Amino acid sequence: MTSLIDELERQPFLDGLSDEHLRFLSNFVDEVSYAEGEIMFRQGEPALDFFLIYEGKVAVEIDSPGGPIAIQTLRPGNLLGVSWLYPPHRWQFDSKAIAPTRAFRFDGDAVRAACDEDHTLGFELLGLFVVALGSRLQATRFQLLEILKRAAT
Repeated sequence: MTSLIDELERQPFLDGLSDEHLRFLSNFVDEVSYAEGEIMFRQGEPALDFFLIYEGKVAVEIDSPGGPIAIQTLRPGNLLGVSWLYPPHRWQFDSKAIAPTRAFRFDGDAVRAACDEDHTLGFELLGLFVVALGSRLQATRFQLLEILKRAAT
């Protein structure tokens, strides 16, 4: 049987963390499951956590007059959620499992407090989030261009 730390070590997003910080963060994580079609969170709700998806698919959606638009599909190894990092700590998007999904859910309040205490941990973690955000921004740009292209035809 593999331990939680062993499972976390397999997550590409966490590759930049030291072993010490990875073990420490394992105190603030639990495993969660979502059925296909289940909403994980909605825009405007309190953002208390962040997730690392290790099985399934999740749509990050924005509301539009014609209904929700998926701006990105996240897969195993992807990070979900950065709104826990900064005030007002509210989700900026909706998130829905589009296949049965399993994820590691990290307690954002506990992780923020740990980063306040250990600035090296905060620096390491923030570096990982910046890389993920850059990738997410680029993917969102491509998706929005595709939506605009379809709307123009």
